[in-house]
Amino acid sequence: MNSNQGKRVSLWQIMIAICCINTACGSASNINGLITPLKEKESLENLIASARASYDSGRFLESRAYAAEALNLDPYSEDASVFYGYASLALSGLDIFALAKTLTKSNAKKSDSAAGDSTTGDSSTTSVLATLQTVLGLTDTDIAAMSTKDDTDPELPVLIPVCAEVARDAVKPLLYVNDAIAAVCPFVDSDVINTSDTRHRCTRYPGIIKQRVKAHFLWAFSHLTEALAFNLVLTYGPGSAGTAGGKTNLEKRVAKVQQSQVTTPEELTTLVANIKSVEKTVAAILPIGSSCSASAPTTQLKALVSDMLAVDAAFKKIAGIPSKMTSALTKSMEKINQLQSSATSTEANPAQSAALKAQMTKNLSSSLNTKLEEMATAGTPIGDSEKASVCASYTSISGTSDPAALPSLCQ
Repeated sequence: MNSNQGKRVSLWQIMIAICCINTACGSASNINGLITPLKEKESLENLIASARASYDSGRFLESRAYAAEALNLDPYSEDASVFYGYASLALSGLDIFALAKTLTKSNAKKSDSAAGDSTTGDSSTTSVLATLQTVLGLTDTDIAAMSTKDDTDPELPVLIPVCAEVARDAVKPLLYVNDAIAAVCPFVDSDVINTSDTRHRCTRYPGIIKQRVKAHFLWAFSHLTEALAFNLVLTYGPGSAGTAGGKTNLEKRVAKVQQSQVTTPEELTTLVANIKSVEKTVAAILPIGSSCSASAPTTQLKALVSDMLAVDAAFKKIAGIPSKMTSALTKSMEKINQLQSSATSTEANPAQSAALKAQMTKNLSSSLNTKLEEMATAGTPIGDSEKASVCASYTSISGTSDPAALPSLCQ
């Protein structure tokens, strides 16, 4: 075993109270595989032992193969399902230990900041995800398969997301994530299931579930992996790489609108055209209240919301998980959870997507609001049609039609 493998086993043992994946399993642990009769090696017990040994040595593809063979013998084997899921998650490119460390460090830094500044509030969902993206190894090819590039402004390109189902089929790491979700779905509690996600419509395990901690830990990190991938597309730009206070390219496009000088009807016409262009781009990247396509109905925004709700629900099921690892995520989801609890339908509530869109476009809509207030204060002449166009664009970008929240020009 090389030094990296030794480190992996050590970390796994440290996290034993969380996911218990490396616990001793009595007769299932077979250290004498070389002298075990062939017939016995093919048994369920020995296949699971082989999956465990391969996983602990970092041979994830091999571990997954052993677990798959075990599932052929017993489709309801909890051990085989868990190893198949964890091996699939590892093959997706996610280093679960690096992710756990990042969660803990991210929360510690925010706690230190809050201690020194009483005005510091909870981090947004997008800032937490941006920090975690540093441990997700998606390639440029993967990102291209999840989106199309919009070079309308060559200096500030943005990514238009493809439908979630299309991305899942085209990007190998997301295929592995789907496999992990499918493997563990029968063993998670029913109240973490969201039937609007077709991947959650699994046949429930008919027996007594003995490995709930393992199952919910895997459920949480599988959905988190997909959320990280989709967030990378939705918040494309320097700010999406985890830079504190960084703005995405979409926000920077709107900043250009804010910097526009509007003192003549001609400049107003140009501003209206620029606002409509930005509004169209926002609608393409962060759509709300509509299906993505007939064959692939889920937008990446809707999938991201669903993933984060699954993460939060699963973490709440793990009594022994360190709070430092989860608080950065659970705090960021409080507002969306409030919307979820008040929803009257089992289908994903469009208000959840609207809430996340509002977080993502906070700076964007604020910039537009500033410009519109400047126009109103300066008494810039504006016709009814131009006013209607500008205000409709602001409503779409900000995600609100509440008259009290609109700029004075639009009230």
